[in-house]
Amino acid sequence: MDTGAPVLPEFARTPDTAVELRALYDTRDTLALPTRGTFVNLRYAQSQDWFGGKFDYSLYEGVVARAFSVHSGDSLAVLVGGGATPTGDVPPTELFELGGIRSFPGLRAGELRGTSYWTAGTRYAWQLGDTSLFGQTLYAGVRFQAAQMRGRVDGLPADTLYGLAGSIAGRTAVGPFVLSLGWVNDGSWQVQFSIGRPVSEGTLLDDL
Repeated sequence: MDTGAPVLPEFARTPDTAVELRALYDTRDTLALPTRGTFVNLRYAQSQDWFGGKFDYSLYEGVVARAFSVHSGDSLAVLVGGGATPTGDVPPTELFELGGIRSFPGLRAGELRGTSYWTAGTRYAWQLGDTSLFGQTLYAGVRFQAAQMRGRVDGLPADTLYGLAGSIAGRTAVGPFVLSLGWVNDGSWQVQFSIGRPVSEGTLLDDL
């Protein structure tokens, strides 16, 4: 172990080699806070003992999101996503992660980590009239999301979690910003802030 909490398990250094296929379809009007358009992101990975790798597994993951323009500049978005590892034992670096301001507000980044997951949610964003930041429109939003993570590394049951979050968001010259207050039915809640493109949260939802 080079970094991290000492309570985390120690893993031997083991090489992993894989071939990965990706497909992307994106018609959103903007990458940050889209008001209309469709986003589809798919990936499949196959690992064998090619080039010295020591693992043998496969995994797939996909997310589909759709944004709809509503009256007076408001927008409604829906999303579904999931991933699984149908064969083999994946290395710790390839486990799926959920949690964080983009993938599941109210949970800490990477709080859920396991071998398969699904998630679904919806978000409504209100345009705040003439209010702006750096000449860009501000939005107030509410988001409802559900998710389940199986094969969790913490050994906890794969219960379905439900979350509710409120946010203030907008666009800036360095990317979108979001200030969010999220609550999850397991009793956790988080105040989270993001600007630009933060560190990956570990799923294809990073690009939403």
